[in-house]
Amino acid sequence: MKRISFIIYYLLFIIPFATAQTVKVKLSDYVVKNGTITIDSSIGSTKNGAYAVYEVTVPESGVYDAYALFGTAKSGSSLAVDMDVDLTSLQTRDPEKPLTKATTNSNDYNARNRYNFGPFRLRADSTYYLRIYFIQSNSSNWVGNVHELGLKKSTKQEQSDVVEVDVEQEGGYRLYTLDGSTPSTIYPFWRGWAWEPNYIEKKEDYIEFYYNQAALDADNNSHRQRRGAEVTCGFSTNSEGWYGFRFYLPEGQFPQDVSGSIFCQIFNGGPGNTWAGHLSLNKNKVVLSHRKASVSPTTRTVGTVEWNTWIPVVVYFKAGRNNKGRIRVWIGDEMVESRPKVDTGNIGFGFGTWIDDEHMNNVLSDDNPTPTSLGCKFGLYVSSGGDRTIRFDDIKVLEGNPEGAFDIVKPTVTADGIYGIGQLDNLQIDHWTGAVYDLSGRKIRDGRLGIRDRSLKKGIYIIDDKKVLIR
Repeated sequence: MKRISFIIYYLLFIIPFATAQTVKVKLSDYVVKNGTITIDSSIGSTKNGAYAVYEVTVPESGVYDAYALFGTAKSGSSLAVDMDVDLTSLQTRDPEKPLTKATTNSNDYNARNRYNFGPFRLRADSTYYLRIYFIQSNSSNWVGNVHELGLKKSTKQEQSDVVEVDVEQEGGYRLYTLDGSTPSTIYPFWRGWAWEPNYIEKKEDYIEFYYNQAALDADNNSHRQRRGAEVTCGFSTNSEGWYGFRFYLPEGQFPQDVSGSIFCQIFNGGPGNTWAGHLSLNKNKVVLSHRKASVSPTTRTVGTVEWNTWIPVVVYFKAGRNNKGRIRVWIGDEMVESRPKVDTGNIGFGFGTWIDDEHMNNVLSDDNPTPTSLGCKFGLYVSSGGDRTIRFDDIKVLEGNPEGAFDIVKPTVTADGIYGIGQLDNLQIDHWTGAVYDLSGRKIRDGRLGIRDRSLKKGIYIIDDKKVLIR
């Protein structure tokens, strides 16, 4: 009897603990699948580009690793596992390189080699979607079989390279952020459009976007994916929203004599499926364009820019018909909420289906088969004028208009390790004698830089291995 009692105790107290740490996915309970793929008690017969998406919850908040038990008899196979709170965004984006693992050819489709992905930070009170994506780089096209898929709570809860899946903040609002100083993944953003040789690359301190003119010309301008390089995220609003970010135009890599470089969009999803507003660069001028239908826009000059300097921007927008919409734009280091560079006043902004004059109808129904909402894009969208490179940092996208929204999205001009020239008295910068470099590592000048030195243009430089902001 004592032995039986011990076994019962073990089952009651040890097994539930293990269950709380691991969440296994029932492979046949997928929400959606796509491509050549067979799913029952396992996943098999997969070809390049196939995927399956599952709805998952976790019993306790924390950092989790996704895992898959996988076997293949084909070289060149890879798996990608990613997560989101939004099913549509997960279905429409390409897999992220940091979340993609090349797999071992064990010459056995029934092999159960374990591959981990993430880690992901998850909350117990949220529903998530988990996608497993199959990739084959060789001509055979066949990938492999998955025998188990799930989430396991990480033994290391304090990690730097964590994918923040749920973007809801303590104040009840959703804020999507992308900072160049964060780890290699660009979550919760993803690469929307960037066919090689165009690229979007996560650098050490910023995100770089590159557009190649020859590739578009050779393509006869027939594919949108050749017209630039952009990131987006799960942001969606039927009323109001805010953007904040910094951008940088590297001299010699972004031409100073071209127009029509769209670098920030308010995208109108729905019947039009096109932009409602955007910021573009026309030579050295930032121009706001907006419209209330798929017609020629109204344009306003926001300000002028310099090359080789980080330029902060804040945008507020409100959808509205019958002159219930509005857009405000701030640019430059000295931003004051009450003094935007551009304030459109009451305008018609956005188009599609509406609930009322100030809210788009973003709910799918028989009467509204094409829901309407506003989304975001950042990077480059162009069609002519030659190759160009632009850099972004400190991107923030905020749904709605909560209290303090301006300060929530306003770019951090003096981030950790970056100092304003007027704040250097205690750092004894007059004693720094090292050469001055820009962020790409190019030497700008030799010798000493003093507090009252104004020989450098505005921007961030590297001096004695420290980042220095010249304003």
